[in-house]
Amino acid sequence: MTRTLQSWVMGALIVFGLASTVALPANAQEQKLSMISVSSKSPAIPFDKNFYKFIVNWQGSDEKTVIVYKVVNLSGKAAVCGGFFEVGTNTTAVISRAYLKQARVKLGGRNVVNNLSFLTHLTKDKDPDTVQLRCRSGHLKWQPIFTEMAPEVRSNGNAIEY
Repeated sequence: MTRTLQSWVMGALIVFGLASTVALPANAQEQKLSMISVSSKSPAIPFDKNFYKFIVNWQGSDEKTVIVYKVVNLSGKAAVCGGFFEVGTNTTAVISRAYLKQARVKLGGRNVVNNLSFLTHLTKDKDPDTVQLRCRSGHLKWQPIFTEMAPEVRSNGNAIEY
């Protein structure tokens, strides 16, 4: 059996996953963040089992958008690295981008990064060992306490028009 990104992410290897409908906020579960440093020259990191998973279940269908992300130290700033893929039809890809533009990652009640449209668009059938996920830092200075906090995805709006 070929290992795919969808089977790895949706399976038991990522145990800190969250699922909600698009209208509901997420409540992150605790996980220690990897205190890794990312090169600012090529801000991308390989995918591993230590990413958070956030699933947007689109109301009225069985389609969903799966976001994988983590907060890392990027040149002394807190940064978000991650990607997303869709489970469903191609229509979901358009909706996913609109949702990501409204979304942000918070850590300890503070915004790390707004507008998650930079996340790497993944194909669910891709081999997880080959995936590189883009990173973007915000203005929040990296602090060692961040390794003890659980990040969460939030969205500014409930309705997505396309």
